[in-house]
Amino acid sequence: MAAGISIKERSVNKSGSGGRAKFSVNDLPFPSDGRSEYQKDWRIHFRSTIINWAGASKDVYKVNMKLSADIVYEIWELIYLDFELDDDTKEESLKGILSLVCHHIAFALLLLY
Repeated sequence: MAAGISIKERSVNKSGSGGRAKFSVNDLPFPSDGRSEYQKDWRIHFRSTIINWAGASKDVYKVNMKLSADIVYEIWELIYLDFELDDDTKEESLKGILSLVCHHIAFALLLLY
């Protein structure tokens, strides 16, 4: 990371009537026991893995269109070997994770280009 640049976790969607619900790192579906370690893995491993995946694309400006819940889930399973998403809430969790991931990729592209 460039000197003087800090990344702060924020909600990725604005609230308001008709808007989508906010989703931030604090909303990731981690159990309360070990939450800080899971969030640390998000910041260190998951986020960098998804950004590396995006950077390997031939057209980085179309990455968000190629990114799918399946890709996010595949990376999730690689990083969180001991934590599986609950089947009842998996689809909703992946939507939130996907929106957060798209935000991280867009921010990384701003820094690079």
